[in-house]
Amino acid sequence: MTNREREILEIIKKQPDIEQSISRIPVTFTGYDELKNKGLVLTDGETSYVTIKIKGTRSVVSRITADDIIITSDLASISAAGEYQRSYSVTLPGSVSENEVTVVSKSPVTVYLRISNLMTKTVDVRGTLEGEIADEYAAEEFVFDPAQVTVTGPQEIVEQVEYAYVVINKNNVGETIE
Repeated sequence: MTNREREILEIIKKQPDIEQSISRIPVTFTGYDELKNKGLVLTDGETSYVTIKIKGTRSVVSRITADDIIITSDLASISAAGEYQRSYSVTLPGSVSENEVTVVSKSPVTVYLRISNLMTKTVDVRGTLEGEIADEYAAEEFVFDPAQVTVTGPQEIVEQVEYAYVVINKNNVGETIE
């Protein structure tokens, strides 16, 4: 190590610690597959963000941005539909050692989410033509293939689905539409 490098290290060591808030860090949820295997789905909270306050030397803290931090919360242990407050973990960039930076605070302390029952339902396909048939042609009744589709999602939404509706918006139709 050169004398200059030693001098820089001494300056860094003598720097007082600073605190910095980093906002709008997205929460990444894990355990989606386990949730789905239990017939559940995350329906609210998927776009959660947190703010953390970190403390360390200016030279280290100033290099850390929201893009460098990973916030994760695991859904795997949830076993029933409902509203939850979940803890999360903070992972700092690999270039920063645990000795250099401390997480002073987190806001919110937990993330809110809603879990719903997962539902699958088969519904008929219906449709209409919003347009005009060319003068020398005639429209026949719609035939859909497939005649039914499967809808999967949160129970409270899927229960409201009665059928799938196709709208064909085309003027001067003069051929079979597939």
